[in-house]
Amino acid sequence: MQHPRIDSHLIASNNDLNKIARCAQQRAAVTPSMCVCAEAADFGIANSPPRLCILCLQITMQVLTADACVRRSCARDLLSVALGEDGGVPPERARALDACLLRLAAPPAPASLRRFATRVAGGGHRALLRTLSSSRVAVPDVEEAAASRCTLCREPLGRRFANARVQRYFSQLFLAAASLAAQVGLPLSLSRFDLFHAHLFVSKTQLGRRCLGLLFHAREYPCAVPFANTLGFCQEHSHLLWDAALSAKRNLLYLVPAVRDQAPFFAVLDAGDGTLLSRELLHPGLAPLHTILEEDFGQELCDLNYLHRAPRLPSASRLFVCA
Repeated sequence: MQHPRIDSHLIASNNDLNKIARCAQQRAAVTPSMCVCAEAADFGIANSPPRLCILCLQITMQVLTADACVRRSCARDLLSVALGEDGGVPPERARALDACLLRLAAPPAPASLRRFATRVAGGGHRALLRTLSSSRVAVPDVEEAAASRCTLCREPLGRRFANARVQRYFSQLFLAAASLAAQVGLPLSLSRFDLFHAHLFVSKTQLGRRCLGLLFHAREYPCAVPFANTLGFCQEHSHLLWDAALSAKRNLLYLVPAVRDQAPFFAVLDAGDGTLLSRELLHPGLAPLHTILEEDFGQELCDLNYLHRAPRLPSASRLFVCA
Protein backbone atom coordinates (compact mmCIF):
# COMPACT_ATOMS: atom_id res chain seq x y z
CA MET A 1 0.00 0.00 0.00
CA GLN A 2 1.28 3.49 -0.82
CA HIS A 3 1.45 5.74 2.23
CA PRO A 4 0.84 9.51 1.82
CA ARG A 5 3.75 11.86 2.27
CA ILE A 6 3.77 13.38 5.75
CA ASP A 7 5.89 15.70 7.86
CA SER A 8 8.28 13.89 10.18
CA HIS A 9 7.02 15.72 13.27
CA LEU A 10 3.57 14.19 12.90
CA ILE A 11 4.53 10.71 13.87
CA ALA A 12 7.18 9.02 15.97
CA SER A 13 8.33 6.33 13.53
CA ASN A 14 7.55 4.35 10.40
CA ASN A 15 6.40 1.58 12.70
CA ASP A 16 3.68 3.90 14.04
CA LEU A 17 2.63 4.72 10.49
CA ASN A 18 2.34 1.04 9.68
CA LYS A 19 0.20 0.50 12.78
CA ILE A 20 -2.18 3.24 11.68
CA ALA A 21 -2.35 1.90 8.14
CA ARG A 22 -3.14 -1.61 9.37
CA CYS A 23 -5.83 -0.22 11.66
CA ALA A 24 -7.30 1.79 8.79
CA GLN A 25 -7.57 -1.36 6.71
CA GLN A 26 -9.17 -3.30 9.56
CA ARG A 27 -11.63 -0.50 10.25
CA ALA A 28 -12.50 0.24 6.65
CA ALA A 29 -16.13 0.82 7.61
CA VAL A 30 -15.13 3.66 9.97
CA THR A 31 -16.67 7.05 9.28
CA PRO A 32 -14.53 10.20 9.12
CA SER A 33 -16.11 11.59 12.29
CA MET A 34 -15.29 8.39 14.17
CA CYS A 35 -11.74 8.55 12.92
CA VAL A 36 -11.18 12.19 13.85
CA CYS A 37 -12.47 11.55 17.37
CA ALA A 38 -10.45 8.38 17.89
CA GLU A 39 -7.96 8.31 20.70
CA ALA A 40 -4.36 7.45 19.88
CA ALA A 41 -4.53 4.52 22.27
CA ASP A 42 -7.06 2.95 19.92
CA PHE A 43 -4.16 2.36 17.55
CA GLY A 44 -1.80 0.97 20.15
CA ILE A 45 0.57 3.92 19.83
CA ALA A 46 2.04 5.53 22.93
CA ASN A 47 3.03 9.21 23.27
CA SER A 48 1.37 10.08 19.99
CA PRO A 49 1.60 13.57 18.48
CA PRO A 50 -1.54 15.73 18.81
CA ARG A 51 -2.26 15.66 15.06
CA LEU A 52 -2.31 11.87 14.94
CA CYS A 53 -6.09 11.69 14.50
CA ILE A 54 -5.97 13.97 11.47
CA LEU A 55 -3.22 11.81 10.00
CA CYS A 56 -5.31 8.74 10.72
CA LEU A 57 -8.21 10.32 8.85
CA GLN A 58 -6.02 11.07 5.82
CA ILE A 59 -4.64 7.54 5.67
CA THR A 60 -8.02 5.92 6.31
CA MET A 61 -9.67 7.86 3.50
CA GLN A 62 -6.82 6.97 1.13
CA VAL A 63 -7.12 3.30 2.08
CA LEU A 64 -10.88 3.43 1.56
CA THR A 65 -10.52 5.16 -1.79
CA ALA A 66 -7.86 2.75 -3.00
CA ASP A 67 -9.81 -0.30 -1.81
CA ALA A 68 -12.98 0.95 -3.49
CA CYS A 69 -11.16 1.50 -6.79
CA VAL A 70 -9.71 -2.02 -6.69
CA ARG A 71 -13.09 -3.57 -5.87
CA ARG A 72 -14.94 -1.69 -8.59
CA SER A 73 -12.33 -2.50 -11.20
CA CYS A 74 -12.47 -6.16 -10.21
CA ALA A 75 -16.27 -6.11 -10.39
CA ARG A 76 -16.20 -4.72 -13.94
CA ASP A 77 -13.62 -7.31 -14.95
CA LEU A 78 -15.88 -10.00 -13.48
CA LEU A 79 -18.85 -8.73 -15.50
CA SER A 80 -16.77 -8.76 -18.68
CA VAL A 81 -15.68 -12.35 -18.08
CA ALA A 82 -19.16 -13.51 -17.10
CA LEU A 83 -20.67 -12.08 -20.29
CA GLY A 84 -17.90 -13.48 -22.51
CA GLU A 85 -16.51 -10.13 -23.54
CA ASP A 86 -13.38 -10.52 -25.67
CA GLY A 87 -10.53 -8.10 -25.04
CA GLY A 88 -11.91 -6.46 -21.93
CA VAL A 89 -9.68 -8.33 -19.47
CA PRO A 90 -6.10 -9.68 -19.85
CA PRO A 91 -6.18 -13.45 -20.50
CA GLU A 92 -4.43 -14.61 -17.33
CA ARG A 93 -6.64 -12.42 -15.16
CA ALA A 94 -9.71 -13.56 -17.07
CA ARG A 95 -8.86 -17.19 -16.32
CA ALA A 96 -8.46 -16.43 -12.61
CA LEU A 97 -11.84 -14.70 -12.54
CA ASP A 98 -13.50 -17.43 -14.56
CA ALA A 99 -12.35 -19.97 -11.96
CA CYS A 100 -14.41 -18.02 -9.38
CA LEU A 101 -17.63 -18.38 -11.41
CA LEU A 102 -19.53 -21.53 -10.48
CA ARG A 103 -22.09 -21.39 -13.27
CA LEU A 104 -25.76 -22.23 -12.89
CA ALA A 105 -28.41 -22.72 -15.56
CA ALA A 106 -30.33 -19.46 -15.64
CA PRO A 107 -34.07 -19.74 -16.33
CA PRO A 108 -34.84 -18.52 -19.88
CA ALA A 109 -35.65 -14.83 -19.88
CA PRO A 110 -39.04 -13.86 -21.33
CA ALA A 111 -39.25 -10.96 -23.76
CA SER A 112 -40.83 -8.81 -21.04
CA LEU A 113 -37.74 -9.20 -18.85
CA ARG A 114 -35.42 -8.25 -21.71
CA ARG A 115 -37.44 -5.12 -22.37
CA PHE A 116 -37.35 -4.38 -18.65
CA ALA A 117 -33.55 -4.85 -18.55
CA THR A 118 -32.96 -2.62 -21.58
CA ARG A 119 -35.18 0.11 -20.17
CA VAL A 120 -33.76 0.09 -16.66
CA ALA A 121 -30.11 -0.37 -17.68
CA GLY A 122 -30.43 2.73 -19.82
CA GLY A 123 -32.49 4.87 -17.45
CA GLY A 124 -31.34 3.88 -13.97
CA HIS A 125 -33.38 4.48 -10.83
CA ARG A 126 -35.96 6.76 -12.45
CA ALA A 127 -36.64 4.16 -15.12
CA LEU A 128 -37.00 1.49 -12.43
CA LEU A 129 -39.60 3.51 -10.53
CA ARG A 130 -41.71 3.73 -13.67
CA THR A 131 -41.81 -0.09 -13.85
CA LEU A 132 -43.29 -0.47 -10.36
CA SER A 133 -46.91 -0.62 -9.34
CA SER A 134 -48.10 2.56 -7.65
CA SER A 135 -49.69 0.63 -4.78
CA ARG A 136 -47.71 -0.33 -1.70
CA VAL A 137 -48.18 -3.56 0.21
CA ALA A 138 -47.45 -4.24 3.87
CA VAL A 139 -44.50 -6.61 4.27
CA PRO A 140 -45.77 -9.60 6.26
CA ASP A 141 -44.16 -11.06 9.34
CA VAL A 142 -42.44 -14.35 8.54
CA GLU A 143 -40.90 -16.99 10.78
CA GLU A 144 -41.64 -14.91 13.89
CA ALA A 145 -39.24 -12.17 12.85
CA ALA A 146 -41.32 -9.46 14.54
CA ALA A 147 -41.16 -11.28 17.88
CA SER A 148 -37.36 -11.04 17.67
CA ARG A 149 -37.55 -7.34 16.72
CA CYS A 150 -36.07 -8.33 13.35
CA THR A 151 -36.74 -6.13 10.32
CA LEU A 152 -35.99 -8.03 7.13
CA CYS A 153 -36.89 -5.26 4.67
CA ARG A 154 -35.62 -1.72 4.84
CA GLU A 155 -39.19 -0.40 4.46
CA PRO A 156 -42.42 -1.59 6.12
CA LEU A 157 -44.27 -1.24 2.82
CA GLY A 158 -43.04 -2.90 -0.35
CA ARG A 159 -43.98 -2.57 -4.00
CA ARG A 160 -44.35 -4.97 -6.90
CA PHE A 161 -43.43 -4.81 -10.55
CA ALA A 162 -46.29 -3.59 -12.69
CA ASN A 163 -45.56 -6.29 -15.26
CA ALA A 164 -46.78 -9.59 -13.80
CA ARG A 165 -44.32 -11.60 -15.93
CA VAL A 166 -41.35 -9.64 -14.55
CA GLN A 167 -42.67 -10.06 -11.00
CA ARG A 168 -43.09 -13.79 -11.56
CA TYR A 169 -39.66 -14.22 -13.17
CA PHE A 170 -37.76 -12.61 -10.31
CA SER A 171 -39.71 -14.75 -7.85
CA GLN A 172 -38.76 -17.83 -9.83
CA LEU A 173 -35.10 -16.79 -9.70
CA PHE A 174 -35.08 -17.23 -5.94
CA LEU A 175 -36.60 -20.69 -6.32
CA ALA A 176 -34.04 -21.53 -9.01
CA ALA A 177 -31.16 -20.34 -6.85
CA ALA A 178 -32.28 -22.53 -3.96
CA SER A 179 -32.57 -25.62 -6.17
CA LEU A 180 -29.49 -25.11 -8.39
CA ALA A 181 -26.84 -23.85 -5.97
CA ALA A 182 -26.49 -27.27 -4.34
CA GLN A 183 -25.07 -28.52 -7.65
CA VAL A 184 -21.96 -26.39 -7.06
CA GLY A 185 -21.63 -27.14 -3.34
CA LEU A 186 -23.90 -24.52 -1.82
CA PRO A 187 -27.04 -25.95 -0.18
CA LEU A 188 -29.57 -23.17 0.38
CA SER A 189 -32.90 -22.73 2.09
CA LEU A 190 -35.41 -19.97 1.39
CA SER A 191 -35.67 -18.69 4.93
CA ARG A 192 -35.05 -15.45 6.76
CA PHE A 193 -31.76 -16.80 8.08
CA ASP A 194 -30.44 -17.95 4.70
CA LEU A 195 -31.60 -16.67 1.30
CA PHE A 196 -34.36 -14.05 1.25
CA HIS A 197 -33.01 -11.00 -0.56
CA ALA A 198 -31.05 -9.72 -3.53
CA HIS A 199 -29.86 -6.32 -4.72
CA LEU A 200 -30.77 -5.04 -8.17
CA PHE A 201 -28.16 -2.88 -9.91
CA VAL A 202 -27.17 -1.53 -13.32
CA SER A 203 -23.60 -1.60 -14.49
CA LYS A 204 -21.19 -1.55 -17.40
CA THR A 205 -18.49 -3.99 -18.42
CA GLN A 206 -14.92 -2.86 -19.06
CA LEU A 207 -15.85 -2.27 -22.71
CA GLY A 208 -18.89 -0.20 -21.77
CA ARG A 209 -21.69 -2.71 -22.37
CA ARG A 210 -24.68 -2.10 -20.12
CA CYS A 211 -26.29 -4.86 -18.10
CA LEU A 212 -28.81 -5.35 -15.35
CA GLY A 213 -27.68 -7.43 -12.38
CA LEU A 214 -28.89 -9.09 -9.21
CA LEU A 215 -26.54 -9.87 -6.35
CA PHE A 216 -28.04 -12.47 -4.00
CA HIS A 217 -26.77 -12.79 -0.44
CA ALA A 218 -27.34 -16.23 1.06
CA ARG A 219 -26.43 -17.48 4.56
CA GLU A 220 -27.34 -14.05 5.90
CA TYR A 221 -27.78 -14.86 9.60
CA PRO A 222 -25.83 -17.89 10.83
CA CYS A 223 -26.32 -18.79 14.47
CA ALA A 224 -23.92 -17.14 16.88
CA VAL A 225 -22.36 -20.45 17.97
CA PRO A 226 -19.76 -21.29 16.70
CA PHE A 227 -19.76 -18.16 14.50
CA ALA A 228 -19.14 -15.97 17.59
CA ASN A 229 -20.22 -12.75 15.88
CA THR A 230 -23.29 -10.70 16.69
CA LEU A 231 -25.42 -9.71 13.69
CA GLY A 232 -28.34 -8.12 15.54
CA PHE A 233 -31.90 -9.15 16.31
CA CYS A 234 -32.38 -11.07 13.05
CA GLN A 235 -29.71 -13.55 14.11
CA GLU A 236 -31.65 -14.63 17.18
CA HIS A 237 -33.05 -18.18 17.01
CA SER A 238 -31.09 -18.92 13.84
CA HIS A 239 -30.68 -22.61 13.08
CA LEU A 240 -28.19 -21.98 10.25
CA LEU A 241 -24.84 -23.40 11.33
CA TRP A 242 -21.77 -21.38 10.51
CA ASP A 243 -19.56 -22.91 7.82
CA ALA A 244 -16.62 -20.89 6.48
CA ALA A 245 -16.39 -22.87 3.23
CA LEU A 246 -20.08 -22.34 2.48
CA SER A 247 -19.92 -18.70 3.51
CA ALA A 248 -17.23 -18.16 0.87
CA LYS A 249 -19.90 -19.02 -1.72
CA ARG A 250 -22.72 -16.95 -0.24
CA ASN A 251 -22.83 -14.43 -3.12
CA LEU A 252 -24.77 -15.33 -6.27
CA LEU A 253 -24.66 -13.16 -9.40
CA TYR A 254 -27.35 -12.92 -12.06
CA LEU A 255 -26.92 -10.73 -15.17
CA VAL A 256 -29.15 -9.73 -18.06
CA PRO A 257 -27.25 -7.92 -20.86
CA ALA A 258 -29.05 -4.92 -22.31
CA VAL A 259 -29.04 -6.64 -25.72
CA ARG A 260 -31.64 -9.05 -26.98
CA ASP A 261 -29.41 -11.73 -28.46
CA GLN A 262 -27.53 -12.86 -25.34
CA ALA A 263 -28.78 -15.25 -22.68
CA PRO A 264 -28.82 -14.33 -18.99
CA PHE A 265 -25.90 -15.34 -16.79
CA PHE A 266 -26.21 -16.97 -13.37
CA ALA A 267 -23.43 -18.16 -11.06
CA VAL A 268 -22.30 -18.68 -7.50
CA LEU A 269 -19.25 -16.54 -6.77
CA ASP A 270 -16.38 -18.35 -5.07
CA ALA A 271 -14.60 -15.88 -2.78
CA GLY A 272 -12.71 -18.53 -0.82
CA ASP A 273 -9.17 -18.09 0.46
CA GLY A 274 -6.64 -17.73 -2.32
CA THR A 275 -9.11 -16.70 -5.00
CA LEU A 276 -8.85 -13.43 -6.89
CA LEU A 277 -12.24 -12.36 -5.54
CA SER A 278 -11.09 -12.85 -1.96
CA ARG A 279 -8.13 -10.54 -2.61
CA GLU A 280 -9.83 -7.82 -4.64
CA LEU A 281 -13.62 -7.87 -4.29
CA LEU A 282 -14.28 -8.41 -0.59
CA HIS A 283 -14.76 -5.27 1.50
CA PRO A 284 -12.06 -5.31 4.22
CA GLY A 285 -14.60 -4.85 7.01
CA LEU A 286 -16.80 -7.66 5.67
CA ALA A 287 -14.15 -10.19 4.69
CA PRO A 288 -14.93 -12.61 7.57
CA LEU A 289 -18.50 -12.85 6.24
CA HIS A 290 -17.34 -13.06 2.61
CA THR A 291 -19.83 -10.36 1.69
CA ILE A 292 -19.53 -8.80 -1.77
CA LEU A 293 -21.20 -5.38 -2.06
CA GLU A 294 -23.63 -4.55 -4.84
CA GLU A 295 -22.43 -0.95 -4.92
CA ASP A 296 -19.07 -2.12 -6.27
CA PHE A 297 -20.77 -3.42 -9.41
CA GLY A 298 -22.52 -0.20 -10.30
CA GLN A 299 -25.61 1.81 -9.39
CA GLU A 300 -27.79 0.07 -6.83
CA LEU A 301 -31.47 0.40 -7.69
CA CYS A 302 -33.45 -1.50 -5.07
CA ASP A 303 -33.70 -4.54 -2.84
CA LEU A 304 -35.77 -7.57 -3.81
CA ASN A 305 -37.05 -9.44 -0.77
CA TYR A 306 -38.49 -12.89 -1.35
CA LEU A 307 -40.31 -14.10 1.75
CA HIS A 308 -40.86 -17.71 0.85
CA ARG A 309 -42.65 -18.57 4.05
CA ALA A 310 -45.11 -15.70 3.95
CA PRO A 311 -48.50 -17.17 4.88
CA ARG A 312 -51.30 -17.50 2.35
CA LEU A 313 -49.53 -15.77 -0.53
CA PRO A 314 -48.92 -17.19 -4.01
CA SER A 315 -45.27 -17.47 -5.01
CA ALA A 316 -45.07 -14.30 -7.12
CA SER A 317 -46.73 -12.23 -4.41
CA ARG A 318 -44.00 -13.16 -1.92
CA LEU A 319 -41.59 -10.84 -3.75
CA PHE A 320 -41.42 -7.30 -2.35
CA VAL A 321 -39.51 -4.45 -4.00
CA CYS A 322 -37.94 -1.84 -1.71
CA ALA A 323 -36.77 1.02 -3.91
